[in-house]
Amino acid sequence: MNQYMQAVGFGQFPREKWNRLFEEVRKNPDVCNTYEKNKEEDFFEMTKNIDKGIGITWSGIIRNGEMDCQACYPVVFGENFSVKESVNVEERVVGDAYTGAFDDFRSGVFIIFFLSNAVEYLEYREMSELGQNKRPSVALAGLARKGTILLPLARTEQGARRKVQEEKQRLRLLAEARQGNEKAMESLAFKEMDTYTKVSRRIRTEDIFTIVESSFMPYGVECDLYSVVADILAAEHVQNKLTGEFLWKLKIDYNGILIDVCINEKNLLGEPKAGRRFKGTIWLQGTLKYD
Repeated sequence: MNQYMQAVGFGQFPREKWNRLFEEVRKNPDVCNTYEKNKEEDFFEMTKNIDKGIGITWSGIIRNGEMDCQACYPVVFGENFSVKESVNVEERVVGDAYTGAFDDFRSGVFIIFFLSNAVEYLEYREMSELGQNKRPSVALAGLARKGTILLPLARTEQGARRKVQEEKQRLRLLAEARQGNEKAMESLAFKEMDTYTKVSRRIRTEDIFTIVESSFMPYGVECDLYSVVADILAAEHVQNKLTGEFLWKLKIDYNGILIDVCINEKNLLGEPKAGRRFKGTIWLQGTLKYD
């Protein structure tokens, strides 16, 4: 059973009830998509909704009218789609699962995510082979097993304006560096060194999270796990209608990257509110849309 089931409120769900739930969903799923792999097999994704944008997906193969369920995992569907120039999608080694990746220009981070709508991607891939190419839009979401709420950093109006100006300058330098401008590359390198020096000096007497406002870093050996500290834009308290467990659905912002995060209320330390920060490790998922 997927270890992130507790994030959507199935941490205490008895194992003997899963087969019964699967049979109920098989007969009347909230969402069911299929893709014809060959003449003998269809790939399917069936989702049971827990709340808006949160659910459980069963995926597998249909042979001779019989469903062979190969995976069961929780999903969160992001709501904020942004157009990307290029998204690479690769099939995973085990099962009919896919990983997506793109280079985010604003943050300078190469982002890898678990693809939560594989059937729609396979249908698009088939159309693109026929010459119907479109640029993809990506919406990111995440599941967290544990998390902590941090207070925001104190900042004056002058400091806030300076941060906006510095961010605009950074994006301009990144754009120029991507075009091969050596002076822009040097400026970015010097800024990184200057930041490192300042942090090294301040960390001797200050807590790290009063210095570092946000972060987004790969976590462990799995490519789609990230350790994140980001601003909370919105927080919604929801309930798993099947188990009665309460969840928090957070919309977080890391340097313009918007992510919808779901976490079990029991595993979140602190009260989430807009303006505060979320710290935790998330399993990053993504939905692709082709307009």
